[in-house]
Amino acid sequence: MSESPHRFLLMTNGHSIGKFPYDDDPIGTASRSISTLDGDRRFSKFLSENLADPLSGPSFIPAETDFIQCAGNARALTVELSETCEDGAVRRWVLGREGESGGEMVTIHWSNTGSVEIAGHEAWTAEQAAELFVAYYEGGPQSVAATRRLDNEVTPSTND
Repeated sequence: MSESPHRFLLMTNGHSIGKFPYDDDPIGTASRSISTLDGDRRFSKFLSENLADPLSGPSFIPAETDFIQCAGNARALTVELSETCEDGAVRRWVLGREGESGGEMVTIHWSNTGSVEIAGHEAWTAEQAAELFVAYYEGGPQSVAATRRLDNEVTPSTND
């Protein structure tokens, strides 16, 4: 695979930032990184490209930034994808496995402060989430093969 012309950054818990991939193995980088999530001290990963100032923390991320993120622990994660659509709206999707639907509800916990209840087909292992992160890295939001459930939408404001 040729090196992406974009600069991708991987954050842990919204503050520890590193280049992605940090070697010539994107799937290995993603897999190793996401598999360290314990749901407590290390509970989330966030991947995006071309962020302006990686040392200034999460506040530097513009609302219209495309990204993929996961939260939970390596055995059970929720994965979300945010993309700016052609109509200018920013949509955040909860991702699920294709060909499946519903399933028993699963509660994902993180850092003793957060939790979310998702359908069983929307819970991912670290290995599965790593494949989604690499698909995003290689081809952007449209290349991530997963079902999408709308979680949040911000429409562009018009000042007419």
